[in-house]
Amino acid sequence: MIIIKVTQHIKVSIFRPTAIETAGLRNGLAIELVQEIGRCITTITEDARETVFLFQRLSMALQQGNAVAFQNTMSTE
Repeated sequence: MIIIKVTQHIKVSIFRPTAIETAGLRNGLAIELVQEIGRCITTITEDARETVFLFQRLSMALQQGNAVAFQNTMSTE
């Protein structure tokens, strides 16, 4: 049962590797991907701000990840 679901999911999925960096230019394809996802969410929610919210959520996730990585470099002694 699970194998069938995964196989069906793979048939309709597109894998697009993306990278989000703290500073510097972002990959143009990554921006297009996020905008496309934002448009899909906007279609469902009918809120035109969804793409902006998605970029904000990605930015917050990146900042939280950086904070955890930085905190783990501190000595616990």
